[in-house]
Amino acid sequence: MKEDREAAPHLEASGSEFDLIERGETKQEEHLDEIDIGIINILLEDGTKNLSQIASVLKVGIATVHRRLRKLRDEGVIEGYTLLVNPKKLGLNVIAITSLKVVSGREQEILKEVEKIRDVTEIYKISGQFEIILKIKAGDLGELNKILDRIKIVNGIQEINTSVVLEVLRDQPIHPIGGETK
Repeated sequence: MKEDREAAPHLEASGSEFDLIERGETKQEEHLDEIDIGIINILLEDGTKNLSQIASVLKVGIATVHRRLRKLRDEGVIEGYTLLVNPKKLGLNVIAITSLKVVSGREQEILKEVEKIRDVTEIYKISGQFEIILKIKAGDLGELNKILDRIKIVNGIQEINTSVVLEVLRDQPIHPIGGETK
């Protein structure tokens, strides 16, 4: 088994960043070869796979997988491992998307305050009509209302717009990268 294969160049002759973006690649992918991408995709599909199982699928040695995983962690490509749970099984039956319009110059203070609310599961700074978007998970509409009341009192928020999710059609932390997993 060949442990390390030379990655095919991702840049075209011009080598510009635009060429990468146009083809949907990123600078981060530049240094990832098919073994690295295979490891990532296998773990994205099933994070419980062990080194032996990953090595078997990729047809490389266990030591190669171990070394590559360590490299991916050291380089910050893999930031950690987590457990995915079904929110409804935990009694979190309501998902809301809340947009915040904020007073200019108060954004950082507002972000610090909403970060303290554990029911706010995702926070995004965005462009457009609103500056911040929150994803909130709550047990029911009454609980959601209490969470929104906490957000409304944060100083510097001009406007709040909340939409309740009726149906989740796709909730995937990240899609597979690069080519297909072997």
